[in-house]
Amino acid sequence: MSCSRLKTIPVKPGWVALIPLAGLLVLTRAAFAADILLILSICLMMVILATIWLVAGSTMLSAYFILAANSWMQHPVGYKMVDGKAQLTSIWAVLTNSTALMAFAHTIIAALMTGALAERVRTILQEIAQRLSRMICAPA
Repeated sequence: MSCSRLKTIPVKPGWVALIPLAGLLVLTRAAFAADILLILSICLMMVILATIWLVAGSTMLSAYFILAANSWMQHPVGYKMVDGKAQLTSIWAVLTNSTALMAFAHTIIAALMTGALAERVRTILQEIAQRLSRMICAPA
């Protein structure tokens, strides 16, 4: 079966040399687009990782200030009494309160251990589910 329209297209000798070049340009554009997508995905992963670290850091900082305020209530330092009310004299005494430092270490270590335990339990449950699925779906 022949196509009658192809016979009517004038083909000049110089055009034949452009066909591989056009294919190369298309492949180059596709590779460039793939590179751009790869770079964007890497940048996106870096932004997500930076966001995770920022959230973790700000959460720990917030926890420290909360524990410092609570520790001041348990062991008040850096204040003087004025007209029957406590007036803060040194914020550094409050922030470096030995009770606050110990409470912070205790809280962060407990949080990290809880997270690690939760991840380990998730992994164990996933392995159990895979084994059960293999046992149930195993061919007879």
